[in-house]
Amino acid sequence: MHTFTDQLANFLLGEAKLEQYLEENAPYDIASGMTRAKVGLSEAKQYLTLPAGTEGSRTTGSMDAQLLLAKLHFACGKSYFSISAKLFLN
Repeated sequence: MHTFTDQLANFLLGEAKLEQYLEENAPYDIASGMTRAKVGLSEAKQYLTLPAGTEGSRTTGSMDAQLLLAKLHFACGKSYFSISAKLFLN
Protein backbone atom coordinates (compact mmCIF):
# COMPACT_ATOMS: atom_id res chain seq x y z
CA MET A 1 0.00 0.00 0.00
CA HIS A 2 1.27 3.45 -0.85
CA THR A 3 1.63 6.04 1.87
CA PHE A 4 0.36 9.59 1.52
CA THR A 5 3.92 10.75 0.90
CA ASP A 6 4.36 8.23 -1.94
CA GLN A 7 1.07 9.29 -3.51
CA LEU A 8 1.97 12.97 -3.23
CA ALA A 9 5.41 12.37 -4.76
CA ASN A 10 3.88 10.42 -7.66
CA PHE A 11 1.25 13.13 -8.19
CA LEU A 12 3.84 15.92 -8.26
CA LEU A 13 6.18 14.01 -10.58
CA GLY A 14 3.31 13.16 -12.93
CA GLU A 15 2.09 16.75 -12.96
CA ALA A 16 5.60 18.06 -13.65
CA LYS A 17 6.15 15.58 -16.51
CA LEU A 18 2.77 16.47 -18.05
CA GLU A 19 3.30 20.22 -17.82
CA GLN A 20 6.86 19.97 -19.14
CA TYR A 21 5.66 17.98 -22.14
CA LEU A 22 2.85 20.45 -22.86
CA GLU A 23 5.22 23.42 -22.65
CA GLU A 24 7.59 21.82 -25.13
CA ASN A 25 4.93 20.37 -27.47
CA ALA A 26 1.59 21.57 -28.70
CA PRO A 27 -1.37 19.49 -27.49
CA TYR A 28 -2.66 16.85 -29.87
CA ASP A 29 -2.16 17.92 -33.45
CA ILE A 30 -3.65 15.77 -36.22
CA ALA A 31 -0.75 16.60 -38.53
CA SER A 32 1.89 15.28 -36.11
CA GLY A 33 -0.12 12.25 -35.02
CA MET A 34 -0.82 10.83 -31.60
CA THR A 35 2.20 8.55 -31.38
CA ARG A 36 4.58 11.27 -30.24
CA ALA A 37 2.19 12.35 -27.47
CA LYS A 38 1.60 8.77 -26.33
CA VAL A 39 5.32 8.12 -26.06
CA GLY A 40 6.16 11.50 -24.51
CA LEU A 41 3.44 11.25 -21.89
CA SER A 42 3.77 7.59 -20.91
CA GLU A 43 5.94 8.38 -17.89
CA ALA A 44 3.54 11.10 -16.70
CA LYS A 45 0.67 8.63 -17.05
CA GLN A 46 2.49 6.06 -14.91
CA TYR A 47 3.04 8.59 -12.13
CA LEU A 48 -0.54 9.91 -12.24
CA THR A 49 -2.23 6.51 -12.37
CA LEU A 50 -0.99 5.54 -8.91
CA PRO A 51 -2.47 8.47 -6.95
CA ALA A 52 -5.62 8.48 -9.10
CA GLY A 53 -6.60 5.27 -7.32
CA THR A 54 -9.60 3.15 -8.01
CA GLU A 55 -12.98 4.36 -9.15
CA GLY A 56 -14.29 4.28 -5.59
CA SER A 57 -11.58 6.61 -4.35
CA ARG A 58 -12.77 10.16 -3.70
CA THR A 59 -9.84 11.77 -1.91
CA THR A 60 -8.76 15.26 -2.93
CA GLY A 61 -5.43 14.05 -4.30
CA SER A 62 -7.14 11.26 -6.20
CA MET A 63 -9.56 13.66 -7.85
CA ASP A 64 -6.72 16.04 -8.79
CA ALA A 65 -4.78 13.16 -10.33
CA GLN A 66 -7.86 12.05 -12.26
CA LEU A 67 -8.29 15.56 -13.66
CA LEU A 68 -4.66 15.61 -14.76
CA LEU A 69 -5.14 12.20 -16.38
CA ALA A 70 -8.09 13.65 -18.30
CA LYS A 71 -5.82 16.49 -19.46
CA LEU A 72 -3.20 13.92 -20.47
CA HIS A 73 -5.76 11.91 -22.46
CA PHE A 74 -6.89 15.06 -24.22
CA ALA A 75 -3.28 15.89 -25.13
CA CYS A 76 -2.98 12.39 -26.63
CA GLY A 77 -6.10 12.92 -28.73
CA LYS A 78 -8.23 10.60 -26.60
CA SER A 79 -11.05 13.00 -25.90
CA TYR A 80 -13.38 10.11 -25.08
CA PHE A 81 -11.27 9.27 -22.02
CA SER A 82 -11.19 12.94 -21.04
CA ILE A 83 -14.97 13.14 -21.15
CA SER A 84 -15.49 9.87 -19.29
CA ALA A 85 -13.07 11.02 -16.58
CA LYS A 86 -15.07 14.25 -16.20
CA LEU A 87 -18.32 12.30 -15.95
CA PHE A 88 -16.76 10.01 -13.33
CA LEU A 89 -15.93 13.01 -11.15
CA ASN A 90 -19.49 14.35 -11.21
